[in-house]
Amino acid sequence: MKIQHLFLLASLGLFVFLQTRSFGQESVEPVRHRPASENNFHPDEFLTLRSQLLAFAPYVSMHSRFRFSTDDQSDAAAVLTEWTDLRKSNEDLFNSHAQLKTAYRDIRAFMVRTESSAIPMLQEVEIPELSINPLEQPELALAELILVISAETARNERLNAWSRDHDATCRADYARILPLLRRVFEKPTEGPELVHLRHWFVEGKGVYLEALNLSGQTLHNVTLSIRLLTIDGTSSDHYYFIPEWPAEQSGSDQHRYPLRIASDWSNVGAAATTSARLEVLSDEYVHKIHLFRFDDNIPTAADRVLGLNDAVLKTGKKPAVVIERARKLERQLGAYPERRERAKNQRNTAQNILNTATGHLDQKIIGLRKSIKDINSTNIRWKNKSRKARADARQKLRVEIKKYEKEKLAWKSGRR
Repeated sequence: MKIQHLFLLASLGLFVFLQTRSFGQESVEPVRHRPASENNFHPDEFLTLRSQLLAFAPYVSMHSRFRFSTDDQSDAAAVLTEWTDLRKSNEDLFNSHAQLKTAYRDIRAFMVRTESSAIPMLQEVEIPELSINPLEQPELALAELILVISAETARNERLNAWSRDHDATCRADYARILPLLRRVFEKPTEGPELVHLRHWFVEGKGVYLEALNLSGQTLHNVTLSIRLLTIDGTSSDHYYFIPEWPAEQSGSDQHRYPLRIASDWSNVGAAATTSARLEVLSDEYVHKIHLFRFDDNIPTAADRVLGLNDAVLKTGKKPAVVIERARKLERQLGAYPERRERAKNQRNTAQNILNTATGHLDQKIIGLRKSIKDINSTNIRWKNKSRKARADARQKLRVEIKKYEKEKLAWKSGRR
């Protein structure tokens, strides 16, 4: 498939220099906003900052939107090399704010540092033919490819490690510029939520998450700030930038935006994501955080956590982790009594392990404190010892007590 490398680049979240002709969409620059009085921006500074933020955001998006073209012969390795060369030549491209400059230098350093290892890995990955024709259903084809790439990445240990590092860097740098993006867009739009999140599926490939533009109009320069959560409270922040996002139209799926999930969330996946908090920033529409629930995923998410608990219990270690997870499950599994009972049993087993371990340590601490008491008394063993000898012995016992108290705290906090 001629477009497979371009898709690979998109789904791994690599960033292309978006002003090159064939590889991506440039940010759209209809200047609709002026700085609010509280922002204290000079108009020229505001416009410069806005322009640079919109130019930089696609580089650290969880994945950029690429045009579908069967004529493009470029591959991921060539694009990555070109991007790195261009970035090396301009250190001050994103210099309108300290946070933006820091984010740019951080992502640039990562790409320069990992270029030599990333290119061979990308060249090694082979992507199978897609079952969905990208020319007929581009959004669903992208969703299918995201699922396929995730599976291929998970099987390649080196690529998976690099991808995790890459995603963490992008996440940190988008988080740096998010407060600035909030400042250059207007205050939240009143009214109902016009951007929705939902879970969907590609037959035979699995579940994925997607965002829907239900606003009735094309949205420009869109940031989706999404916190994904699963049943035990674990969460992961994801950031996406969409230069131009069409509205829903009859016979078109372009209002659907498949969400690539970060590598460090792949062990949870879309199928075990039970809720998401969404914030939207764009030229036409701004909305503060809204919670979307995916209750259909609760059984899958619960089974995953129950499996993790079983694995931990087999080690006899970290019972406090199991107790905390099981409690959270029990509160949410009222509709699933068998799973709730299993979580309760896990909690009881873990509590017994914890009680045994801490009880053993308590007995040691009690014995050591009794020994200190003996030293302080007229016990015949210590009666003829020098004051220094008694002081040294007490100090040695206190050190032992602190060691066991520290170990006990580690058991209770889940570190042991």
